[in-house]
Amino acid sequence: MSTVCVRLGWCDLVEAICHDRPRPATTGHDRPRPATTGHDPIAVAFDSDRRDAATSSQTRCLSRGLVVDPSPVRLMADKRCFDLFAQFLVERFAAPRIYDIAGGQGRLNEALTRLGRDVTTFDARHKHLPVKFAERIFTLEEPCAAELVVGMHPDGATRVIIEYAAQHRLPFAVVPCCSDNSMPYNPWRRHLADLARSLAFRTVEEHQLSMEGRATVVLGEP
Repeated sequence: MSTVCVRLGWCDLVEAICHDRPRPATTGHDRPRPATTGHDPIAVAFDSDRRDAATSSQTRCLSRGLVVDPSPVRLMADKRCFDLFAQFLVERFAAPRIYDIAGGQGRLNEALTRLGRDVTTFDARHKHLPVKFAERIFTLEEPCAAELVVGMHPDGATRVIIEYAAQHRLPFAVVPCCSDNSMPYNPWRRHLADLARSLAFRTVEEHQLSMEGRATVVLGEP
């Protein structure tokens, strides 16, 4: 069996597997990045039947200047991620209208719509599923027509979600992945929780989804 070796950044691989698409050069949600550290992107071997990611203690999202947890991790290739997150959201929040930020093709939108929610996905990509989709970058100036703001691995838009929710006194729920400030994964999660508390969210909690990879929900309620 022949094997071809290609080199990918961590975020590119997560996006390709979980969102079923190649990652564009920029999502439009990224803030200025620090200089990269010089570590090589992870090497990934593909064969005809499977795709395995070789991770190490120095895994870095070099392709986007983002940093992930340097401890050994499993790649989030769990296609259930959208359904699991959607189910959690409808059980936790009564919000009928939801903004899905940096939502890729709109798979979370699709899962939430099946559960009876009115969802708008914001992403700068052109190709997407037949769901309610705003083909633009989500900013703090976006008019508010939702009762909940969410993101599944929204990367550079994660902080914007929390700030927007605070500005409009809405609950939020994010499943963080890469940071926008060079923090590894666990400090990044704690930083997001501290940010929410500093913005006067009354309740700030974490919830673990039953899936592989980055599966921790950080949520806040005003």
